[in-house]
Amino acid sequence: TLAAQLCAEFRSIARLEREYRRSGNGISPSERAELNRRFDRMEMNFRASASASGNLFDLLFGLVG
Repeated sequence: TLAAQLCAEFRSIARLEREYRRSGNGISPSERAELNRRFDRMEMNFRASASASGNLFDLLFGLVG
């Protein structure tokens, strides 16, 4: 389902951000740009598929079925 795909992508982005933070150097500008690109792509996929009444937060955290 779309919700499962978006949740998986969200977890992947969060995992990548944790890896960047654990590097000891913080998040570099290029790493931040990559995280932003991935999140923007995830949001675009949601907006293309979701109803007008849904929102990304609700879908990711299970408030919308």
